[in-house]
Amino acid sequence: MEREIIIKKIKELTPWYQKIKLNDVETIKKGDKYYRANAGEHTWNTIKQFLPSSLVGMRILDLGCNAGFYSVSSSLLGAKEVIGVELTSIFFEQALFIKDFFEKYHNKELNIKYIKSDIGNLDLDNLGNFDYIFAIAVLYHIGKHKYGKSTREALNEQIRVIKQLSSHTKKFIIRCRNGKFNSREYYSKIFKEVGFVESNFIPEGKRGMILYESRS
Repeated sequence: MEREIIIKKIKELTPWYQKIKLNDVETIKKGDKYYRANAGEHTWNTIKQFLPSSLVGMRILDLGCNAGFYSVSSSLLGAKEVIGVELTSIFFEQALFIKDFFEKYHNKELNIKYIKSDIGNLDLDNLGNFDYIFAIAVLYHIGKHKYGKSTREALNEQIRVIKQLSSHTKKFIIRCRNGKFNSREYYSKIFKEVGFVESNFIPEGKRGMILYESRS
């Protein structure tokens, strides 16, 4: 893909949160409004520490996939199928563009399906089971827009969705923060109730990445 096309698409699809390098062009750089040093490629390097070196034969569900870099990266590790879920229109379009770029770059089709949906409305019975579910910086957004941030209704919706998702995987990777309702302790309590235990934790300053695994 030509450099001019890449630059034009990045500009058209602003704002970006995931930092992704497309040849010698980055989707977002230090100084840009939504720049986060630990988003995108940096975060994927952390996620990889929880994964086997190959995902061949595995199915991945990437919730709140944003620009889709973790979906693309999972596919490039050999995943049999990746489902990326994103509700925000601009991020959904970013994900389609990033997939297209890497398919052209590697000259092969990536087995990724993107679904434009609220996480709470997914038809999981039709989607089936997954070897890993990624929920990177998204769980604490569940119910927020409908009920308000950290309201009892929003928290109940969050718990409902986690319980529903937990019946479709044995391994769940999430990012937590230091807040009251998105901390390591808070999520560990919820996951314990649905039969999961924390098997690994990687601190990231005020955040952290957690791998939960089913006890069954």
